[in-house]
Amino acid sequence: MTGSEANETAIKLVAQYWNERNKNAEAGTQQKKDIIISRHSSYHGNTLGALSMSEFPARQDTYKRFLLDKNFVKVSRYYPYRDQGERTDEKYLRDLVDELEKAIQSLGKDRVAAFVFEPVSGAALGCQPAPDAYLQKVKEVCHRNDVLLVYDEVMCGMGRTGYTHAWHYYNEKFVQSDDYPRVKADKSLDYDSVAPDIQIIGKGLGAGLVAAAGVIVGKKVVDTVRSKMGGGEFIHGHTYQSHIGICAGALMVQLTVPPLLPGVRKLSKNIEEVLKALAKHHPNVGNVRGRGFFWGVEFVKNKTSKEPFKEDVAFDLASYGERTFGHDAGPTKVNGVKMCPTLVYPGAWKTTNADGEALAWGHHVIISPAYHLKKNEINTMMLTFLELVNDYFFAKYKASKVDWSNYGQQTRAGKAVS
Repeated sequence: MTGSEANETAIKLVAQYWNERNKNAEAGTQQKKDIIISRHSSYHGNTLGALSMSEFPARQDTYKRFLLDKNFVKVSRYYPYRDQGERTDEKYLRDLVDELEKAIQSLGKDRVAAFVFEPVSGAALGCQPAPDAYLQKVKEVCHRNDVLLVYDEVMCGMGRTGYTHAWHYYNEKFVQSDDYPRVKADKSLDYDSVAPDIQIIGKGLGAGLVAAAGVIVGKKVVDTVRSKMGGGEFIHGHTYQSHIGICAGALMVQLTVPPLLPGVRKLSKNIEEVLKALAKHHPNVGNVRGRGFFWGVEFVKNKTSKEPFKEDVAFDLASYGERTFGHDAGPTKVNGVKMCPTLVYPGAWKTTNADGEALAWGHHVIISPAYHLKKNEINTMMLTFLELVNDYFFAKYKASKVDWSNYGQQTRAGKAVS
């Protein structure tokens, strides 16, 4: 199963949950529940249902006439760099939560089945985390209006942010004292304040080596689908679901990953400090954001106005990196360490009018190293990235270079550049 198929599975599970609820409801109280709300600048997969739930024009436009627009409605993304404006953090958050509740009420509580979003955005918005209060308030809105809450953690989950599940970050009381990110069975903790009803996982589940993905289902949903009225089973299947080889591979990955996560959380600070220095000093780096080993870097033409490049600078930079530092160039050495990397994952977002004309856009790259890397390897990776940004923008736009000449000595001493 892939992440796209896992999203499709979640959509069908949401549908069956409400079908079973209606079977158990009194006559005249059944709810239609045929709409799923997701967010602008989101990506949930490449199959038609998951693509309908997304807003990613580059991957949608070719298939637009086949998308299920009537069943999938979008609300605003969490993206303070461009959307917050002069509002305080509290006011911005309140406006987003109010917008969700108004959308539910406008569409009708009897029609909205679920709200689906990424706790840390992936390809479409470049690693933008939502704050803990967002998850808590959104869950309150969903449950107050009888709407299921679904987290898509295909990209950000299974250790990528330093925790088995990205939402575990939002309440570190759930992390055991031995630093293993497992939820405590402590009834006094407000575990339910951020836990979803359904969670979608993939990618890191199989370390990107096997096509492993899945859906984690909360008790409320399980009990409803298992009820006698519901027939006791989920009406769904794929030829290769629960494939023994895939499951064995994913199991070995999950036995290997937990001891690595404390290192991910610790070394994340090195990445963050370097990227913040890059955003401070480089004229074309507008914003950096992320968590754990999952970071996005947004490029701008004008730092003051946040004007984006018209051309797809992120994909161009990634291609330049391949030619200059990566596989096409052959192994190179940085600080004595051989490097032959695919350096970054490029992405972009775009909003359009009814005619498909672009109204706004942005370009970013994602940095997502392997969990087992050590401090010297992370520092080498970051030095390579700094040199890539310097070289690319100088070669293409004659942008001034930032002097990182002392960075190699600082990283060997375990210090970040400032």
